[in-house]
Amino acid sequence: MKNTHSLKLRMSKHRRLAFKPSEYQHRYELVLDNMNNAGLDALLVHCPENITYLTGYETPGYYGYHCLVIVRGQQPVLVGRRIEMRTNVPEFSWLTQTESVEDHQIPIESTSKIIEKLGMARRKIGIEKSSWFFPVQEYEALRARLPRADLRDGSGLIEAARLIKSEAEVRMIRRAVGNC
Repeated sequence: MKNTHSLKLRMSKHRRLAFKPSEYQHRYELVLDNMNNAGLDALLVHCPENITYLTGYETPGYYGYHCLVIVRGQQPVLVGRRIEMRTNVPEFSWLTQTESVEDHQIPIESTSKIIEKLGMARRKIGIEKSSWFFPVQEYEALRARLPRADLRDGSGLIEAARLIKSEAEVRMIRRAVGNC
């Protein structure tokens, strides 16, 4: 099923990104297609490698709370620690929308507020149940804060997109192999 909810992502551009903006746009559209096929209106991404795949964002602070909120037809929002959102995200990703969480705050509260703000509190939301970075405690807190949301397992949607390599990814792999 072809994605009918695509949009042109607003991207900050800089030299630190591994790929051109068009590659990230393509990846995002693949994931939107997978969401559409799964009947999801939104997807919460907690796996650091999946966040990196979609945004280019990498951090040594991967162990802290990060959640990329993807809603069809809207710009993605990354929720995370303030220090990350202010320094690393602008430097190491194309993202233009973030939500900062102070260390003393409960991050899932900020995530649920973003979901409400984006009109998804009563919709079908995919979550990465298989993620090591989305513990049961956070799942239960999200369920309590969004009692009318239809939370579904969205594990594997991004991984399915990651399996098929684009021309840009193949070139990068060949370049890396050549450096060995």
